[in-house]
Amino acid sequence: MNLEAAVLFAKETVRDAAKNKKWVDDRVDAANAAVDGWTSAELAAQGAESAAEGAYDDAVKNAARALAACKVQGYTLAQTAKKEAKEADAALVKLVADTKAAYDTKAVRGTLCAFPAVAKDADAEPRAGGLDGVNCGGDEKLCCGAAQKFLKDGTKLSIETC
Repeated sequence: MNLEAAVLFAKETVRDAAKNKKWVDDRVDAANAAVDGWTSAELAAQGAESAAEGAYDDAVKNAARALAACKVQGYTLAQTAKKEAKEADAALVKLVADTKAAYDTKAVRGTLCAFPAVAKDADAEPRAGGLDGVNCGGDEKLCCGAAQKFLKDGTKLSIETC
């Protein structure tokens, strides 16, 4: 090969190398652009994942707060209902006591003449209204009588009235 052919071959090789370098640079730029796109997509996905985890944690906390508030409200309602029931029971007890107090204990027809209930080892108290046990007294000269009934459970119900 002569010198001119070698120079020409060298020039063509340099020109081909320059073309190849441009082609390689274009490919590297395209690959870098793709990597940049993937990197930004990965960062966006990581941001979305963090946001979703934060939203989930907030939802769990909100659910726990709602459950606690529900328990508090339910307890308050139950306590209010309990108080109202206790007041209603107290009103009923007062009504029964007032009715018993207003009930005429003098010996009239239909007056209860049973001995008051006492402890097992205590002495019997006199009948209500000073009744003497057999004779209810009063103007009608009534006597104390008992009605007895056996209930289904085998117990005996006894009511003594004038």
